[in-house]
Amino acid sequence: MAEELYIERNDAIINSKINRSFDELLLMSDSKFADWVRAMRDEVGEIWASKNVPPSLGFTVDSMLQQFRLISRHDTSNFLKVDELTYARDCIVPDSNAGSACRAFFPNMGKTKDITSTSGKGYSQWDYFTSPELFDSFLGVQKRHLKRDSYYTFSPIVLREDPAFAIAEKSGRKWIERFPDRRSEFRNFDFWLMAKTDNKRYKGRPQLTVSKRELLALRDKGLVKARHLVHADFEEKNPKRTVPFDKAALNQRYKIRLYEKDQKVFPAGFRFFQSGLVISGTNFPPLVAKHLYQRFTDDIKDQSKITIYDPSAGFGGRLLGALAAGADRQLHYIGTDPNSDNWVHKGMSQYEALARFYNRNIRQKHHTTYDLYKLGSEVIGNNGRFQEYRGKLDLVFTSPPYFAAEGYSDEQTQSYMKFPTYDEWRDGFLRSTLETAVEWLKPGRPLLWNIADTKIGGKYVPLEYDSKAILKSFGMAYEGKLKMVLARSPGGNRMRDGRYPETKNFCMVGGEYRKFEPVFVFRKLT
Repeated sequence: MAEELYIERNDAIINSKINRSFDELLLMSDSKFADWVRAMRDEVGEIWASKNVPPSLGFTVDSMLQQFRLISRHDTSNFLKVDELTYARDCIVPDSNAGSACRAFFPNMGKTKDITSTSGKGYSQWDYFTSPELFDSFLGVQKRHLKRDSYYTFSPIVLREDPAFAIAEKSGRKWIERFPDRRSEFRNFDFWLMAKTDNKRYKGRPQLTVSKRELLALRDKGLVKARHLVHADFEEKNPKRTVPFDKAALNQRYKIRLYEKDQKVFPAGFRFFQSGLVISGTNFPPLVAKHLYQRFTDDIKDQSKITIYDPSAGFGGRLLGALAAGADRQLHYIGTDPNSDNWVHKGMSQYEALARFYNRNIRQKHHTTYDLYKLGSEVIGNNGRFQEYRGKLDLVFTSPPYFAAEGYSDEQTQSYMKFPTYDEWRDGFLRSTLETAVEWLKPGRPLLWNIADTKIGGKYVPLEYDSKAILKSFGMAYEGKLKMVLARSPGGNRMRDGRYPETKNFCMVGGEYRKFEPVFVFRKLT
């Protein structure tokens, strides 16, 4: 049954004794914290291995249905926004994150290796939970994110004159002095102090800070305790202060971090296994897929069957977009993927489980049909059943592997394993995949190709140029590119020389620099 092929909420970890509170971790010694991390890692890994439940929050059936209904009804016609750098309306900016629930059907996403490091090696979340040699690295990440709260998930910085923090004060010293008098607001709260490490002037900035000189006085009054200084890097070589601190040391400033006691680190802490360890496999945004499917088949929406081909089905994001796009037209989705982890249930793929669940539960005028293949796109043309579609495709749309940037599995059928050098991959996988797509496409119909140059071993791989060059060599007409604006990420807006983003592809939407990936649009003329 399809119901057996998705993973629901990870209540095993949420309800486990291993799920400690943030304040417990904050005040733990380094040795006890390391013991906790080791026990937590072992328990999470055992649940993943025995129950196939990865270290993420997961979804309830109700939350999946809510998302899928939203995607079905969502009008994506207004997704195109103006790039304020070029004044072209070519930026695809979805206004919803709906669709992430398709991850429930692909618990193996966390086994995808990130191979973009300068070493050329890559690890997955699974590796970090199962490989003893990676424990020290795992520990360092958890110390940064769970013990010192580097993403400000559990303990935000107190802001100046902000009533959200109950005490609206202009100075950090006054805020700390008034803290004990506000027990009604702060009955279950406490604070800790973090050294301010940047050299920018504090004046005019919104955070409340307190100097070391002020902290010494507050400590003498009993208002600042040892627990408040546990991460303050508050070195005091001469506790009796018979020799005074120098002026620079006394002027060191500290930010105030307010936290609620007894708040458990999970489920919020699950995000640190994704963004903190590695960037594992991701879904193509289903609403973007829906927008593109509808936009590029609007001229044939009344056709009895619109056949679309996805050469790299990935983790179901484009399939979910096709299921939702079929609400007002009859789509037939063809997808292929050689990853055995997506075909583990007596011949039923995870894709079929997703499609069955959607079609059974979401009421639409049309239900998208599907045809799925456990094959690489470079060899799919040899398959007899697939050959029946030759010259019959109305649309080709995919986001292929970015060479070896991600390792979806270690199987020899994976393109980066089968073609280990870039030249071999370009000629053996990329060219073969595009050749089949072009030959199977109807004359006059479009091909959409989402790919971006990526760094591997510290050097960019020319995926964009080579993709366009190959398609042009097959006689495809280039019609331009759309810019798929990516979700904001920590460090995603780093600036070069203080002027432009460091990322290769960037646009400006709503006055803000945003990273994008190109979606190249080609059309078959004859």
